Amino acid sequence: MTKIDEILEERGKTHGPFKKHAAISQGLKMASMFCKDGTALTNVQQEAIDMILHKVARILNGKPEHIDHWDDIAGYATLGTPEPSKLQPSQNSAFVPTFSYMLKIAAMGNLTDLPDNLNKAVTRILADCAGIMSNECNGTKRWDGIVNAATRVSFDLSKGAN
Repeated sequence: MTKIDEILEERGKTHGPFKKHAAISQGLKMASMFCKDGTALTNVQQEAIDMILHKVARILNGKPEHIDHWDDIAGYATLGTPEPSKLQPSQNSAFVPTFSYMLKIAAMGNLTDLPDNLNKAVTRILADCAGIMSNECNGTKRWDGIVNAATRVSFDLSKGAN
């Protein structure tokens, strides 16, 4: 077995089968394209959203109790949080429930397999991603929501709660 094969085998234990992960991740990212509503995110914010969705796909596909997934989500949300001096005015939030629903549908087949507390955390994270992409609120509320949801799960998992 080559070193690459060993790495792929090890990652498969926490991330799940790559082909399934790719399908979930791309489904989330395709749904997120409809969430933008003309909103111009910075490159940093868009990459943070993409990476959060990537990590959500790992949670849905692999081992949801893997703390690194949740810590990474909190980290990417922290990196994506705009500086107070660069906040944009909020726009119409009428589309947020629809966008949130689209992201949840993209994840749906896999959400049902999660324990209730993890399902709620993922649902919250997807709703906050939809809010950010549609510029539903100015400030850092949605980014903070993602950080809080992910760090709460990480804390619970580190204490053995599930």
